[in-house]
Amino acid sequence: MKGSEHRVLASILTVAIGLVAAMGSVAVEAADGVDLDLFVSTDAMVYAPGDLVSIDVQAIFSDGSPVASPGRSSVTITDSNDKRQFRSELDFNGNGVFSSAYTLGPSAREGTWQVKVRLDVGGGDRTTATTAFQVSDDPTGCADADLDGYEDAACGGDDC
Repeated sequence: MKGSEHRVLASILTVAIGLVAAMGSVAVEAADGVDLDLFVSTDAMVYAPGDLVSIDVQAIFSDGSPVASPGRSSVTITDSNDKRQFRSELDFNGNGVFSSAYTLGPSAREGTWQVKVRLDVGGGDRTTATTAFQVSDDPTGCADADLDGYEDAACGGDDC
């Protein structure tokens, strides 16, 4: 692809990631010296125990080109007590796109869970991105949708 095609692709991916972010959440954190944007999102912000959590990752270099041949990758999910519940390699779907999925157990602990993604882009450089989601027995009702630790005011909580 030519440079202009990479920029168009990066723009399209940015819009798509923004749309996904409306359903889940996104975080970007580039390691020092790594010229890479790493986006991670979940397909929802609130899940009930037993739900499937789908994780999508996009890796794009600053010139707009997607990661074509990644090194090692991993996704780790920790519960609200910071106890690791899941760890796996990401599935590489090509063109800078990665994915993974995890099914919450039927007695998954309520609270804020963390997703941490690591991607080795070669030469020993690793980039990390994180996001969070909420586990609630009432995912459509009074969950802490903004993940600040306070229940929604409409349900008697003191959330803003």
